[in-house]
Amino acid sequence: MSRAIAEPILVTGASGIVGANLVHELVKGGYRPHALMRETSSRMRLAPVADRVGIVTSDLLEAEHLRDAVGALAPRTVFHLATSIFNPPRLTSAEHLEINTLGALNLLEALRDMRGCRVVVTNSAAIYGGGRRIPETAPLQPSTVYGATKAAAGLLAQTYARLYGLSLVELRLFTTYGPWERPARLVPDAILSALGGRDLQISGGTQERDFVYSEDASEALMLAGSADVASGSVFNISSGHGMKIADMARTILDLMGNPVELKIGARQMRPDEIMEISGDNSAAASGLGWRPRHDLRAGLEKTIAWYRSNRELALQLS
Repeated sequence: MSRAIAEPILVTGASGIVGANLVHELVKGGYRPHALMRETSSRMRLAPVADRVGIVTSDLLEAEHLRDAVGALAPRTVFHLATSIFNPPRLTSAEHLEINTLGALNLLEALRDMRGCRVVVTNSAAIYGGGRRIPETAPLQPSTVYGATKAAAGLLAQTYARLYGLSLVELRLFTTYGPWERPARLVPDAILSALGGRDLQISGGTQERDFVYSEDASEALMLAGSADVASGSVFNISSGHGMKIADMARTILDLMGNPVELKIGARQMRPDEIMEISGDNSAAASGLGWRPRHDLRAGLEKTIAWYRSNRELALQLS
């Protein structure tokens, strides 16, 4: 890193996989981050570091209360990771819009007078719609409402940075996996199926995704929080290549000794499924000095080990 991350640090979305893993890594680095959480948010993922994390109790959809809560902390670095859940589909289009776009707008309003504050906004690869080795200069062509609401949030963040002098870095995350992921997602579902002796059921399996281990994603976020880059900089956080879902499932089962069968086609494919998506990560390499430290095997071995040790806990995650 070119400089230390400025404190106080605020993390939104700390109850999710990306946010929780970031908080754990910040604590390892000697920081005491503050997590913005609703009263009803699960703190399960933060329990191991609870004594080293501050809690800012607020809701991104309650603009006035949020402004007061953020103002009281006066953060110098903000990691905005809060997002709606897309896979499996649970929410309406209006709920995606509220959480992703209105939530981002309310946070940006709360930060607008904090000139010089470094704001790291995470966006989703879904804003591109699909393609292979997509560069950051590619047009935004989301094929889902979720992707459209995330694209809108990114545009708002860029606009606020220009208008109010926020120091903005936008990271476009591809498919992050690792500890603390929800059981319904592919990687934990495969691992937990193998541990439980249950055949793994997937859809057609021909969809391609660009998988990034959570520890590598956290490193990218921390670099973005400290790097000397121009405000408005955008970086893909990706492995640089796609992998078919069926091949990912086979790899996990192979690493676990193939204790169960893979049932391809046992689940229906979503009608709005993105069939292939991967990102060009060369800009992150040159701008942030970031490349994934873990190849797929190394990341999966760490992930499998975590789920073996935390199986009962993992089954309770949402």
